[in-house]
Amino acid sequence: MKLKFRNLIIVSFFAISGFANAQHIISDQTVKKYAKEVYGTTEIYQSKEHLQLYKEKLKRIDVKKLDQLSISNSDIKILSSVRILNKYANISYDTKSNFKPNAFNALKYAFDFNSKKDQYFLVNGTNYIIILKAKK
Repeated sequence: MKLKFRNLIIVSFFAISGFANAQHIISDQTVKKYAKEVYGTTEIYQSKEHLQLYKEKLKRIDVKKLDQLSISNSDIKILSSVRILNKYANISYDTKSNFKPNAFNALKYAFDFNSKKDQYFLVNGTNYIIILKAKK
């Protein structure tokens, strides 16, 4: 009986761990779509190496509601303060009227993906926070 209970706990732990990490699984199709949105048809930025780099960056992005976090307001920047990458395509900032948490394209923004600290950005006119996890 104890063995069955212990196995149940172990299986539950892995199931919960897998579920918690599921939101950071980025499909190759999503990466290609996001890259195309930012870089248009510029082929150099659609290479296998670039797409892998984009995927690694996107895995470090999370979107949460402000009330789900316990961070200081002084640590939060406004998303519109981050430069947008619109050299190759017509891109606009995410705002209250067009923000979709499950479809946030972090490649559109000139985030500091090399920072050793977590970064937080408030989406204008919403209570959503973009979390950029520190580079390890």
